[in-house]
Amino acid sequence: MKPLASGFGLPAAIVAVTVQNPNDLTRQRELDGIVDTGADVTLIPHRLARQIGVRSHSQMLISGVDGLDVARPTYIVNLEFAETKLERRAVGEWNGRFIVLGRDMLDGFIFVYDGKTRQFEIRDP
Repeated sequence: MKPLASGFGLPAAIVAVTVQNPNDLTRQRELDGIVDTGADVTLIPHRLARQIGVRSHSQMLISGVDGLDVARPTYIVNLEFAETKLERRAVGEWNGRFIVLGRDMLDGFIFVYDGKTRQFEIRDP
């Protein structure tokens, strides 16, 4: 189990995520990703999409907790976290500074959140 991070307001499950351009495997970046089991989709920062040189291939409507829908660009990327590589996955874009790992990527993983001891685990069974 890993300790929860405290720099996000509340304790948070943070994992290192490598995002790679599937058309140019030399263009990749590693960034913190927050495990968000309440998020339907995975989001990467706009600046990260620019850094690895991926181009938007469509748009998706993203609804926040406020109920407002916002159209955001989507990209096809390779992701790697929890010792697992996920290839050619669609992700949305947002203006944050970290990756939001939503249920679209977490499906198939085992995630344990132990709030009492402030630890978590994520693994590919």
